[in-house]
Amino acid sequence: MKSRLWFSVFILLGSVSCFALPSEEGDKVKQGLKLMAAGDFSAALTKFRDAQIEYPSSTELHFNIGMALYKLDRYEDARGAFESATFSRNQEIEKKALFHTGNCFVKEGKWEKALDYFNRALQIDPQYKAAKINREFVVRTMKNQARKKKKQDKKKEEEQQIIEKLQKLIAEGVAVHDKSRDMMRAEGLQVEPSSLRDYADLLDAPLDDVLKSELESLEKEAVTKSIAKKQGEVNKTLIALVEEVKVKIEAGKKGQGGGQAKEGQPTDPSIVRLEKALPFLQNAEPNMENATKAVRDDSDLLAAQGFQSVALQDLIAARNELLDELARLIEAEMRVLVDSTRTQRESQTTENPSEEEMSATKAEANQQGEEQKAIRQRTENFGKGVEKHLDDLKSQLDKKTQGGGSGVEAGQDPQEEIRKFEKALTHLNEAARLMEESEPFLAQPDFDNAIPKEKAAARELVLARAALSPPQQQQQQQKDGESEKKEGEEKKESSEPEKSDKKKEEKEEKEAEAKKSEDLTDEQAKKTLEQQKQREMERRRDKKEKEKKARKNKAKGVKKDW
Repeated sequence: MKSRLWFSVFILLGSVSCFALPSEEGDKVKQGLKLMAAGDFSAALTKFRDAQIEYPSSTELHFNIGMALYKLDRYEDARGAFESATFSRNQEIEKKALFHTGNCFVKEGKWEKALDYFNRALQIDPQYKAAKINREFVVRTMKNQARKKKKQDKKKEEEQQIIEKLQKLIAEGVAVHDKSRDMMRAEGLQVEPSSLRDYADLLDAPLDDVLKSELESLEKEAVTKSIAKKQGEVNKTLIALVEEVKVKIEAGKKGQGGGQAKEGQPTDPSIVRLEKALPFLQNAEPNMENATKAVRDDSDLLAAQGFQSVALQDLIAARNELLDELARLIEAEMRVLVDSTRTQRESQTTENPSEEEMSATKAEANQQGEEQKAIRQRTENFGKGVEKHLDDLKSQLDKKTQGGGSGVEAGQDPQEEIRKFEKALTHLNEAARLMEESEPFLAQPDFDNAIPKEKAAARELVLARAALSPPQQQQQQQKDGESEKKEGEEKKESSEPEKSDKKKEEKEEKEAEAKKSEDLTDEQAKKTLEQQKQREMERRRDKKEKEKKARKNKAKGVKKDW
């Protein structure tokens, strides 16, 4: 029986003792063992499988086949062979088969399952040194992953908080802008169509008789004073947000321990987005200040609404920079969809439209078609970037797995990243195809055929974004649900102290949950043994039934399987 130590990149394989059959007919197995020792694992696998024809139920051969497959980096196939070997009546084979099944799970990055099998091996032999070492490695890795995930989640949450604050600031700014324009209409002043396309329906809506009468009855001084106060509050919020973004950028550029990030180190994407958004926020500041002065000092609503409009354009641009390119594409496609739906509705509600009205509808549809074309080109460019990254991933994997390559690190599933980008690319290509098909329908215009394709294209973009960042999307959905729940609870609160206590409790719960996910210790690993007892009992019952069946076969003259 050959015995030697095998080591992988990070995990200890332990004593890889392949097993011989105690029979003169085990020549093929002996040849396989020699080939294993010589490092010719493919030839060894062939010999073991040839021997398996004579001994199909031999757990020794299942184990040997598992070892050969493992050394050939065929971890999933090896795992199946090792799991078959765990039913051996020989405890030495059983514990090593459990141990190596755990190693296969490590190679596949399935840490919890790996921990389960190392624990089961130690349950048979508490002094099994290799299993102890590998279990420690798995526990340490799981702790590091929990810590890393916590850090990443915190960064995502901080970035999302900035976006939410900016969204709220835009909403407040639009509300002030809308009130300024309404007051101008009530005074009979000319109000130009809004340049803020996202809010045009709100800002260009005519005054109804009730609101007009209400505004006319108010003193202009009181209204402008109210507008000036709200405008000042928006301005202060903007100044505070600019400072917060500066602090986030500065903190993000610093490495661990407070030092500057190392040269050549990849820049954090969230910091890049903040850096792109900051100039727009800074450009909005003086216009917000000028709007405040115009309405506060001069009661000049016309000048104020001009400054407000420019400032809001910068705030919207800043928000778009904080969103990733796919999010911007989704937003742009949804805007075209909304415009197409609105134009269709308006054309359908007009009976016997004049040539001028039909011409206007066609012009709007053509403009939407041009916008659709621009979005399609952006989608195709983004898809090319994804395709290039995908090619790079495949090339890197080929270099690692070829002879002389560094190999794949334990716990890595390189195909997972490749599958993710392949899935996203499929959705991006489909989105671009649907956009291209919608363009000629908009040119006609034929909204009945264009709009369904626009909807489908938007859906494909959403699926592409989900494929590239599923955890973030799930986190945001969970956060939205928690936010709604929190809002409902806060409405029920009747006093400030109670609200403060509630926030304190929520903070403590979050900290406890974070600590729980991070503190994966040896003691917790051992506790999982209790959860496995039931499974182990069922497995041993299966073994007993097999033994009973083997004894019956032996009594009938059936040859024994080793």
